[in-house]
Amino acid sequence: MFRQPVPGLAWEQFKKDYISQEGRVIDPSDARKITTSEGQSYGMFFALAANDRAAFDNLLDWTQNNLAQGSLKENLPAWLWGKKENSKWEVLDSNSASDGDVWMAWSLLEAGRLWKEQRYTDIGSALLKRIAREEVVTVPGLGSMLLPGKVGFAEDNSWRFNPSYLPPTLAQY
Repeated sequence: MFRQPVPGLAWEQFKKDYISQEGRVIDPSDARKITTSEGQSYGMFFALAANDRAAFDNLLDWTQNNLAQGSLKENLPAWLWGKKENSKWEVLDSNSASDGDVWMAWSLLEAGRLWKEQRYTDIGSALLKRIAREEVVTVPGLGSMLLPGKVGFAEDNSWRFNPSYLPPTLAQY
């Protein structure tokens, strides 16, 4: 592992184009300039890949403070954040998005391993356990399945899944 951030034009351009100074990944394709938990998780993954610990910490701090009520150990992140009609910036939809949650947990666990930082491992482990408790269901005849989010994807004996929400490379965790 490199001791300094790995210079990369793509990463530097991504930071410049999409990440605020506060650590919020902004979606420019939406006129509302929203932020999603998926965007935050991809930003954390890219920061890890670029060995940019300062950016990783900035993204993590913003995510915990604005999407996870202060703690990813205690709360799944809300998937959508932006400006409300009253002009206040806050969570717009508190439901979770398991694809972002899984990428976030993986990035935290890998950051803990690569940077030898127990805090990341602790947060990632707690988030992974919360995902298993709140976003995974047991389907008769099928087994454990990851729901797209905590709310709205399971009713009685009916479930909706999105296979792209659990990349096989991340399933090992």
